[in-house]
Amino acid sequence: MYPQRTTQFSADFGLVTYIEFAWKTRFTQQQLQTMRTHLPKWIFTQWYEDGPGRYAIEARASTIPTKDQLRLMMQSLLADRFQLKVHFENQETEVLALTPVKPGKTGPKLRPHSEGPPCTHFYGPQTLGGQPLDASVYPPMCEITMGTEIPGGLFRSGARNIPVAQLVEALYGMFDRPVIDQTGITDMIDYQMEFRFQPGSAAEPDADQPPPDAGTTLTQALREQLGLKLVPTKAELRVLVIDHVERPSEN
Repeated sequence: MYPQRTTQFSADFGLVTYIEFAWKTRFTQQQLQTMRTHLPKWIFTQWYEDGPGRYAIEARASTIPTKDQLRLMMQSLLADRFQLKVHFENQETEVLALTPVKPGKTGPKLRPHSEGPPCTHFYGPQTLGGQPLDASVYPPMCEITMGTEIPGGLFRSGARNIPVAQLVEALYGMFDRPVIDQTGITDMIDYQMEFRFQPGSAAEPDADQPPPDAGTTLTQALREQLGLKLVPTKAELRVLVIDHVERPSEN
């Protein structure tokens, strides 16, 4: 008789992070600011902050759930412990449309995956079949978006064998407005870009050029390295609205 396999879930984040995971959504800074006007301040503790509003969750499942099953389990937990009630509604929202700088053409650091290194490693262990990861390829594993600090105060971001939607998702929280895909790219892609990440500097893609010593901004990296730009516009999006939430009692 084989021992039963179980899954251990452990996390320690603010409530907003759990909500984003449970409903597979991302709040922009603009959306969070609107929510702050009518919701308790304690729910806005960020994942990197200590103190009230951050909650440790320890759970065990008798099976190995999929990510979508974990999301449903988290929804149930939040409803039970926080009396959380939410709904989705369509709202016309100011957004940033990700579009090509030149139609039908991409930058030097963005290409169809079929033209890049094949995927011998996927998200998972650091070795596959006893073979080490290829350090000359970034990122070394496929199908995940990876970010790494590099010398010179720069940040490197990249992914291989992903849809453009995954690049859009990676950009979503870096701007004060949601990012939507209007690239027209349907192939799986490889991309890599390097930039100097400055909190708040990416909020306005049409802002004045930074000083020469400021380094490449995220917006510049998108344009120069990937051949993509962000265009302010409006679109109707499905937005998560929090109707009710309570601070949980002590265990």
